[in-house]
Amino acid sequence: MEGGARMTGTAAAAMHDAKDASAPKFWRSDALPFIEARSIDDGRDVCYAKHSHETFSIGAVSGGRSVYVNRHAREWIGAGAVVMMNPDDVHACNPIADERWSYRMLHVDVAWLTTLQHELGFNENHRFRAFAQTMTLDAALFDGLNRLYAVLVDSDADPLCKQSAAITFFSDVHRKLNPASLPDHDASRQLARAAEFIAENCTRSVKLDDVCEAAELSASHLIRAFKERYGMTPHAYLINRRIQYSRAQLRRGRLIADVALDAGFADQAHLQRTFKRLVAATPGQYRS
Repeated sequence: MEGGARMTGTAAAAMHDAKDASAPKFWRSDALPFIEARSIDDGRDVCYAKHSHETFSIGAVSGGRSVYVNRHAREWIGAGAVVMMNPDDVHACNPIADERWSYRMLHVDVAWLTTLQHELGFNENHRFRAFAQTMTLDAALFDGLNRLYAVLVDSDADPLCKQSAAITFFSDVHRKLNPASLPDHDASRQLARAAEFIAENCTRSVKLDDVCEAAELSASHLIRAFKERYGMTPHAYLINRRIQYSRAQLRRGRLIADVALDAGFADQAHLQRTFKRLVAATPGQYRS
């Protein structure tokens, strides 16, 4: 070959396909602002740091195996598994060995889901009712999630069809999994106030003393109890909230550099590193 190795057209296409397979794909629609879909076809190199979402999340594993950590549970899962994450549940799901790990994930607005729970008779006071289960092998739910995903990303399906499919699927989720055997997360209002203070001020420079004052707790007690309740330190919770804020701003199409500064990151590179670590995608991939 002239001047060293030259990639053939077939090899170049194969590399392009592999790159496409490893890149996450996101779906969103202004007509259905309460739901976001994500998929990845080959996540063998995808690694997540422990993180949480402000949404309720549910996903279907379609290939490979991974280690799934959610709250205090840790297990190996494979194709056919359906995983659930309540809002603020700290979790991570990373592939095992060199297997072509693939999945589809839905992130659902808590207010929308809470309304559905109320309509279905699962709550009486319009407060979100959490799920005790973190994983199920229910084949009907697995198939249902994949069908809903296919409808959501179908450019020919109209909003009414998509919304109807979402209501049908999440109604089935509630009938099969019957949420609410978890303890009340508001048992400690002091910790809740700490979390609320961080969330409301996540784009600012937050000091530990300010969080302690809001929660009326000492620093040592706050850090220990906060990590036990939320699965992460107050600082990690702050960073996670900044990423959630960034996701919302990127969905609006804002410039990455502007989002980085507004969210409280030092610069675009800082956001880039942190976003990739927690979302397993770059801000540019997510925005597009």
